[in-house]
Amino acid sequence: MGAEDLIGAPASAEVGGLPASGYWDPLNLAKDKDDKTLSYYRAAELKHGRVAMVASLGVIIQGLNTGILPNPTFSETNLYEAVKRVYYENPGALIQIIIAIAAVEVLTASIESPTRPGDFGWDPANIRPKDDAKLDELQLKELKNGRLAMLSIAGMAYQAALTGQGTLEQLASGHISPFGDGQGFF
Repeated sequence: MGAEDLIGAPASAEVGGLPASGYWDPLNLAKDKDDKTLSYYRAAELKHGRVAMVASLGVIIQGLNTGILPNPTFSETNLYEAVKRVYYENPGALIQIIIAIAAVEVLTASIESPTRPGDFGWDPANIRPKDDAKLDELQLKELKNGRLAMLSIAGMAYQAALTGQGTLEQLASGHISPFGDGQGFF
């Protein structure tokens, strides 16, 4: 089903649609796109959501770090300061991170999804449901959690930029609002 088939159709025509808002494409990104392009867009959304879920968890775990890691380079709780610290103190680690990101991008770009966007046919624990309705339900949950995680990590990064503190550090210090508390940007 191409984008032209979705215009005016109920949002439930695609897994991950938002029934309350209907079909929403204010920038016309799906206009005149074929099924392969729309499938690529969905796979990209899934990938970014999965990365954001891991990143959000990583920010929380990094905030819990109280010197348990053997290398003190990785003890910074502010996102931006952590990247700068790794860059200056351990550039080899940053190179490894960039190579890992590039490897994931190359591998996922070269794999054709056999049935659904984001599904690479890899299920070593055999937990994938055989029922399509249950699989649609799980895919919808993954999409919604991924969208929430993308907003979450963006908020955490924005907060770190404004206040100079990590997420848990900010909560522990009692400075919940970056506005008018004498700390941070405002």
